[in-house]
Amino acid sequence: MCSAESCVEYLRLTPNLLECTLSLAGTPPPDYQPPVQLPQLRSITLRGDPSQCLLDKLQMPELREISICPWEYNNFIIAPKLTAFTTLFLTCSIRIFSYTSNDFPLDSDMIQLLQASPMLVGLHLRNRSSQCMTSSFLTQFASHQGSGDSRASRLVPSLHTMTVDWSPSRFDILEFAEGIQSRMAFGVLRRVEICHDPAENTAEFLCSAAPSRLRQLRDIGLDIRVRHRNRELI
Repeated sequence: MCSAESCVEYLRLTPNLLECTLSLAGTPPPDYQPPVQLPQLRSITLRGDPSQCLLDKLQMPELREISICPWEYNNFIIAPKLTAFTTLFLTCSIRIFSYTSNDFPLDSDMIQLLQASPMLVGLHLRNRSSQCMTSSFLTQFASHQGSGDSRASRLVPSLHTMTVDWSPSRFDILEFAEGIQSRMAFGVLRRVEICHDPAENTAEFLCSAAPSRLRQLRDIGLDIRVRHRNRELI
């Protein structure tokens, strides 16, 4: 763990990095620090509050994978606005995006970020971050009949792998299933993993219409799994 200013100086000494994890604390780097060139960096994990203008100091043209994990301190979650990463996603061809937080971003912010990620193939929304999948989000996530096969008309058109943490309070799993099936028509989405909140009882899920609906997706070719702790629920 170090300040954003110190991170910049450490990274300046390691131009050949391929991947790294940064745990950030303290104040943003000063404006007088010149940008850091990381021409080979392909994977970065940001812990803490990475919205401290640090990313404005890093030039990472080959970045393909990013994981964001905000901190929780004394029950206060230090979570950046996802829109702070839009420029990064627009300038890099991000392929895999993971967001793990006990807070959840606005659905509109997640939509904006995913609109900037046309090459994304893996999306992982962990802990409560999956609460961003509101009805409004799932409407845009779904592929609609009559929209044609234009990749530009779909949110993250290259997506083939998705992981979400779920409990009944986070998102409507049947609405999610409808969105998933609509995307299967394009033959890109291959695998979905739903992780049932381990703190929740599974009885409500198992007695609902959800298991049958999700099995239908598996029967038509999707590799879909629902897990609770180490147990497969479907």
